[in-house]
Amino acid sequence: MKIRFFERNEFLIKKAIGPGIYNIKIGLSGENKVEYKSLYIGQSYSMMTRCSTHLYELHKNPSYFGLKGDDLSIDNLELIVEIYELIDEVEGLSSGDRNILLRKKELEAIKKLKPLSQLETSDRLNPKRADIVRDYLDELLKRNV
Repeated sequence: MKIRFFERNEFLIKKAIGPGIYNIKIGLSGENKVEYKSLYIGQSYSMMTRCSTHLYELHKNPSYFGLKGDDLSIDNLELIVEIYELIDEVEGLSSGDRNILLRKKELEAIKKLKPLSQLETSDRLNPKRADIVRDYLDELLKRNV
């Protein structure tokens, strides 16, 4: 599995160190990025730091995102970690107000993108995520045969 981490034209997007909403999406290398499906949406005061932890956890326990260990060995499978929305207006907010704003924006993104591993109405993981992700990957890999 190839992993693209907050990059544009193979360069790191430095703004990812800041606050915002991030999207972890999955698809096949070489496909139009529009064809990729959102796997997980999250929010953080430092997206880069939080997503580094996600990648570490993905390596340790792929099932967290509904994946299997074997999926990490599929050469043409690609995981993209990207900024969904930068949130600049957190400066000067109390940590409580900042968290409320980030959470609100995160839930809006989840409702819009419907990530495979999460419930559509909250940031909670879907208990059926393994089956949902497996069905998506099976369909994706069949198209590529």
